[in-house]
This record gives sequence, C-alpha cells and structure tokens, in this order.
Amino acid sequence: MAEDLLSPTAWPLGSRRLSQLDDSLIIRLMGVGGDGIMTAGRVLSEAAAMSGLEVLSGATYSAEVRGGETMYQLRVSPSTLLTEGDRVDIVVVLNHEADLAHREDLLTGEVLLYDSVHDAVPRARPPGVVSYPVPMTQLAEAAGAAVAKNVVALGVLAELFGFSLTNIETSLRKRFAAKGSHVVASNLTALAGGARYVKDH
Repeated sequence: MAEDLLSPTAWPLGSRRLSQLDDSLIIRLMGVGGDGIMTAGRVLSEAAAMSGLEVLSGATYSAEVRGGETMYQLRVSPSTLLTEGDRVDIVVVLNHEADLAHREDLLTGEVLLYDSVHDAVPRARPPGVVSYPVPMTQLAEAAGAAVAKNVVALGVLAELFGFSLTNIETSLRKRFAAKGSHVVASNLTALAGGARYVKDH
C-alpha cells in the first residue's frame, strides 16, 4: 500500500516527505470530541518544531465535551510561513461520522488516511483522492489503549511523511508522564504499531 502511494501515477507522495520538502505540507486531523484530535495535533506540531521546521496551526471544536466535531490543522515548512495556507495535502479522519460528512469535500491530489473500520459502510470517494486505510482501532486495542488510535495515526504520518518518531515519542512522554508509566508505554506501543503497519503494508 505504501508503495502504491509513492507511485507517480497515484500521487507524488515522495515529494511531500519532510526531507524533500521545498514548500510546505498541510495536514488536517478530524474527528469528534474524545478522539484525541487536539492531543495528536499538538504532539505533531511540537515534533515538527523540534525538527527545526516552521509550524502554523489552528483548531476548531464543538462546545460539547464529547461527540462534537473537532478539527486540528497544521502547516509545516522548512521556510518562514506567513499564512496557514489555502489547501490541504493530507486529511486524517478518526471518526466514522466525520469521514462520511467530509469525504465528498476531498479534492484531487489529497491523501486520505482513515480507520479501516469505516469501510464497514462503503462510501465512494472523489476521483483523484489517494486513500490509505489503516486499522487504527485494532492497533490501538492491541497496544492496550483503545483510545489511542490518534497516536496510531501519528505513527502512520511519521513513517509516510518523515516526521521524527523520536520527537513524537518525546512529546508523548511529556504529555502523558503524569498519567503513569503504563499510559506512556501503551501510547508508545500504539505509535510504533502505526509506523510498523506502514512498513509492513
């Protein structure tokens, strides 16, 4: 699957790896309250900044504690950024309802990363969109943290696009340290599981 994404006939994903980036990369994370969208976005932003990249980010979320739609978008670049950009390169969807609601908004050339459990309800995607299903829920459960599919997604992003796993791990350790070593360990396992899935598929 990763090889398919790298195929020039699919989409020039290789040119969007951070090591080859000459412009910017815009990632949008989507889900609902409780999916960990804000945590994933902040961790990814911090990891990119630790790598010396310029980062601009923003978030929108419902007033509902759980169940309301949540979105975090970040733009990263090796150069100075003045705006958050007017396009999206990668959309990561963690929630089935958000997937169904926004799938038709995807544009040609965008990459969609989503939990493959969503495939239980088939839905057509716009032409030219590169889809990459990942068993995020299954991998999170295997890591001992069913709520950590957001961290699984971070592992996938790291492996596909070259974000530093070490920097993501550092940010995760800092954020979850107060919750105990078990929580830290399960999230790091989820991160590694996402990265390993890309290598194996």
